[in-house]
Amino acid sequence: MTLGAELQQPAIPNSAPMPDPSKVAPPAARPLMALWLLAAAAIMVGVFFRFYHVDQKPIWDDEVITWMHFLGVSEREVVGAAPNFRHVSDLREALHPTTARRPVSDVVTVMLAEDPQHPPIYYVIAHGWVSLFGDSVRAVRTLSVVIGLLEIPCMYWLCLELFESSAAGLIGAALIALTPIDVLYSQEAREYSLWLVCILVISALFIRALRLTSLREWGLYCLGLTFSLYVFPLTAFVAGAHVIVGLCANTSTRNRLNSIAAIAIAFVLFAPWLLVILAHASEINASMYKLFNYDPFKFRTLVGILRLLRLDNLDFNGGKQLSALLATILAVLFLVYAIYEVRRMKVQARIFVWALLACSALPLIGLDFFLGGHRIDVARYFMPTFLGFDLALVALFSWKLGDTSQSVRLVSWQAAFNLVIAVRVSTGWIFGMVGTCTKLRYQSRPLRSL
Repeated sequence: MTLGAELQQPAIPNSAPMPDPSKVAPPAARPLMALWLLAAAAIMVGVFFRFYHVDQKPIWDDEVITWMHFLGVSEREVVGAAPNFRHVSDLREALHPTTARRPVSDVVTVMLAEDPQHPPIYYVIAHGWVSLFGDSVRAVRTLSVVIGLLEIPCMYWLCLELFESSAAGLIGAALIALTPIDVLYSQEAREYSLWLVCILVISALFIRALRLTSLREWGLYCLGLTFSLYVFPLTAFVAGAHVIVGLCANTSTRNRLNSIAAIAIAFVLFAPWLLVILAHASEINASMYKLFNYDPFKFRTLVGILRLLRLDNLDFNGGKQLSALLATILAVLFLVYAIYEVRRMKVQARIFVWALLACSALPLIGLDFFLGGHRIDVARYFMPTFLGFDLALVALFSWKLGDTSQSVRLVSWQAAFNLVIAVRVSTGWIFGMVGTCTKLRYQSRPLRSL
């Protein structure tokens, strides 16, 4: 089946009997039917991966800290009480309190004092979640699973707005359902699955507002951007991409000014927490010294870029075999080709994908390359970049699968799309069986469930 088959209805020879219309699917329905089936299968597998063994995988130290904070418990409080701990049950009491839960105001107070680089939205939501569903590992991580499931329809919406094609939306939904890094963070008690949903929603709202030129749409985008900034401050990189798209869009000057005004208002609304971050800048830098202040190591940064390109599709869980190296090279070359082929899309879609990649990746890579550090190893900082990679793949496949002029090429690209899906399924299966991934090795040590 092909996405463009509906554009070419084959002629029926005079001698051939006419087909029964009741038994033949309309030409326009057949290609999308095949894509619907593949997308539905990919989505079901992605849903399974998000739920599978969600409470069996090791908790790592950042999850423990996040857990304490959304309960309103400070690290200082736990460290101060540590000399009196005589049994693991004493530590469990900090994460599974049997006494009355603390008010949500304590959550904000703890975040202000100990973790200002993480705004409070996710922690407040998690506080309410555990109040309703309990504080077991399964209950806490299920919040991220539920949020992670929202990534799929939100990706469909973004692709529909950006590429104006339901086929592109189906391809995008299938890809993001199985993106390894997205599946992984959908099983962690942290804010990054929520951040990705916010990026998808605000990007779709932005493209929609550019199209409709309505103050109401710009108001919704402004609120969405403000919310996203309070989920994770690196949303600012996504806003930078939106500024570029807004300035280059084929729209009226007034609409361009509306886009800039909406972004500016969102940053003004975020200013109170931004001032808190700036006031604690020295403490934040000290807590992340090992991450940000290593001597410049340009070769490590270059290797990190290759790994970043590869992680959108596959992770070998530390495998260093020749086959893993070959697969990495092929995956990187294919993704680079997809990014290049985005040039064939409409101007707005082309600029959006390239701007998102540039604004989300180049600042962090540049800091590593010129000032030192290894931000490139922290996959969560590059969530918008991975989204840009997926959008480039959506653009490539929606274009190639819609070209029916050469059947051999069409079959080849259908096989390539199936291969990408298969590789992502294989990676998700490895993660599901092993319960770890590259991210954990680079950043922290996993802990046993508490």
